[in-house]
Amino acid sequence: MTSVMQDDILGFALVWARHSLGRDLRFRNHNLQRVLSSAEEARELFIFSSSGPEPFSPDLDESLNRLTVGGFISRPDLQDPEKVAISKGWFDSDVEAFTPHLPGSVFGKIVRLDWGLSSRDLKRALAIADFLVNSKAV
Repeated sequence: MTSVMQDDILGFALVWARHSLGRDLRFRNHNLQRVLSSAEEARELFIFSSSGPEPFSPDLDESLNRLTVGGFISRPDLQDPEKVAISKGWFDSDVEAFTPHLPGSVFGKIVRLDWGLSSRDLKRALAIADFLVNSKAV
């Protein structure tokens, strides 16, 4: 069994947020740092330093960089630097298959899908995604 990395949880949260919004996400790394430092679930997943002008998490920065280098998150577009495209394929087919079952117990249905995330990790990812969507920060 492979261990789940922070990248997996963050990746799922970004896919779920994009799917919930129905469009590509818009953020810059430093803006996402500031927004997620306010989310309790993100603070449990990533350690944020409070010793600078704004909260910063080296772990979150590394996760975003790994997701970019791995091709999951697009590199910033020079003409629209805040637009972030999430690569198709990571969780998308499962999310699209799951969508017709809404509304209802989202968590009850989603845990039956096999993403390799524990129920605790799924709850955390869904909470982060919901926080992103509701904060209107992406």
